Amino acid sequence: MASRRPLVNVSGSIRELPTGDTLPGVRELLTAARTYYVRTDGSDSNTGLSNTAGGAFATLQKAVSTALLFDFNRLTVTIQLGDGTYSAASVASGYINGSLVINGNAASPGNVVISLSSGSCITATDSAKINVSNMRLQTSGVSGLVASTGATVTGSNLIFGACGYAHIAAAARAQIIITDSCQIAGSAPAFGNLDQANLDATAVAFTLSGSLAFSDAFIRAGALSYARMIVPTFSGTATGSRYNVSGNSVINTNGAGETFFPGNAAGVKNSGGQYI
Repeated sequence: MASRRPLVNVSGSIRELPTGDTLPGVRELLTAARTYYVRTDGSDSNTGLSNTAGGAFATLQKAVSTALLFDFNRLTVTIQLGDGTYSAASVASGYINGSLVINGNAASPGNVVISLSSGSCITATDSAKINVSNMRLQTSGVSGLVASTGATVTGSNLIFGACGYAHIAAAARAQIIITDSCQIAGSAPAFGNLDQANLDATAVAFTLSGSLAFSDAFIRAGALSYARMIVPTFSGTATGSRYNVSGNSVINTNGAGETFFPGNAAGVKNSGGQYI
């Protein structure tokens, strides 16, 4: 059965909205999954719907903003990044009725790099839910992945280069979920920084490479945060405090012990913080 157009009142008669017309303030409803392409040789004046220089977008933000114009209708919109280095941040904001996937190169995640001199690489805010996979994130500004104000970010098969604040950061009732594997290839004050937020990194295989230093702590949790770090594995070493937990927050390792996290200094517990 063909899908019906919205009904409108035309001079007192109820009719279907003509094909090609739109209603102000009403988002188009997706009827099938969609993929937008981003390439270093693309252009933000393109449609983003074909994987060519003349069809792909040039920036991740353009792809995200275009996708969020639609009602996802519980479908998946994938943003496929081509190999190369991208130097602009992106923010996804607001509730998404479906799945927004930002994907790089599954076989060679290091081929897709978001590298910034300021700000955070990928941010979700205001209850947005996004999935980020198969790429390298690094910034001399703030963080690689950020979730805030009720948002959820799920990351998999990621490589984190050096970051100015934390590799991942969550605040204000947001959460970050790390699955599969995670490589840490650059230093940061913390791998994870939580402020009234949650982190789940259960059964993740972490690989630390190079001479890494965490000047704050590998994991910092404050202001009623919860970090669930049960049975991950760690390969490689780092310097710095293993954890810092405060403000009635909990870091749950399922009893893995005080030396479980990477670092060469003892963890710190303050103001009701619990490490279990």
